[in-house]
Amino acid sequence: MEDCLPLKQHLEELVAAGHLDQYIDGGMKVAPPGQTEPNGLATLEVAPQGVINVIHSIIEPARVCELRGMIKKAEHMRETLFVQPAVKKGKSEEKDILTFSSKDLERIQMPHNDALVVTFRVKDFDIKRILIDQGSSVKIMYYDAFKQMKLDDKDLALAMSPFVGFNSQPEWPVGKIILPVKAGSVIKQVEFWVLKVPSTYNLILDRGWLHAMQAVASTYHQVLRFPAPTG
Repeated sequence: MEDCLPLKQHLEELVAAGHLDQYIDGGMKVAPPGQTEPNGLATLEVAPQGVINVIHSIIEPARVCELRGMIKKAEHMRETLFVQPAVKKGKSEEKDILTFSSKDLERIQMPHNDALVVTFRVKDFDIKRILIDQGSSVKIMYYDAFKQMKLDDKDLALAMSPFVGFNSQPEWPVGKIILPVKAGSVIKQVEFWVLKVPSTYNLILDRGWLHAMQAVASTYHQVLRFPAPTG
């Protein structure tokens, strides 16, 4: 029953209609009049009590005036040095618009929870199972893929620091290496850190690579798009 989506949806509809209150702890709470949207969801119209910002550090009172003066000076320099670029009058054609549409979903079996995994040409090899990880800040090549590319440990530069992942356990890379990565018609020189740990992927490309490619990734559409000389 856990995998029966139509049954789950039907049960949720019965709960929303109030037919299963006796089976739910506390029953369903009815939204106040005038605070229910057409879809049956209660709206939150109460104003927030405040805004919580990020606290970067604690500033001593004696430094407040000094910092205010520095901020004013920086604002003055920005206004003085800023030059507004000339704008041509008339309509300007927008280029390199990256979009996704429902047409991209025609080949996708929905619903899904898949990561975005692609195939690129790395050096002289077509490497499959490359994970596009927007949460990563480093590009990783796993040692098994490194050896299958007929590379040797002597090709690696020395790595001076370990990685610390979400499990807080440090992993020392074997080394690092710069290799060309070809995506479509675009080639970028990429520095990989080589790790000798088990993985279901061959490579991981991070948000730094995405920014260098000016790429936009959509895990929902299972598509990666970026501007290239040919469009």
